[in-house]
Amino acid sequence: SSANLAKSIVGAGVLSLPSGAAKVFDAAEQQGASDHASGIAALLLLYILFGALNAGGFYLIGQVCERTGARTYQEAWSKTLGDRLEWLPSAASLVCSFTGMVACITVLGDTVSELAM
Repeated sequence: SSANLAKSIVGAGVLSLPSGAAKVFDAAEQQGASDHASGIAALLLLYILFGALNAGGFYLIGQVCERTGARTYQEAWSKTLGDRLEWLPSAASLVCSFTGMVACITVLGDTVSELAM
């Protein structure tokens, strides 16, 4: 369901963002940059950029649903692109959910192994 997909994406993001940010700072220090302000600015810029891209995509999906009168993403796909590949959004959601699950498991495994040391 949509709720499970959102939980998977948010869960992996919440768990992996701090770790990713720390790795960016570590890499910057190894390169000789000791100014954390520039690293924070770069991370904030990336967060804003990807957030805006996601918001734009959701906005466009909403516009398509409103203009076609569709109540689901699959129905909007079918009304705009035809019935031939109407299974594709469901398959993409399945793949996205699976990769979100793998990401959560990977992050949890890394976190638990680091805590155990």
